[in-house]
Amino acid sequence: MLDAVYDIFRLELKAALRQKGDYCHPIFFFLLIVLLFPLATVPEGRALQVFAPGIIWVAALMAS
Repeated sequence: MLDAVYDIFRLELKAALRQKGDYCHPIFFFLLIVLLFPLATVPEGRALQVFAPGIIWVAALMAS
């Protein structure tokens, strides 16, 4: 069973890496959201500490 999962994972990874630029776009999108969010909200340290985990999760979901 694990051999089949490994083969599927290897096949999907090979297909994903076939286009060199395709895997960079979600990473750049994630970084853009995370870096620009503090500019759009209150620049207060405590508020950013409260919002940061949620923003990181939402950015990761949107990037995927």
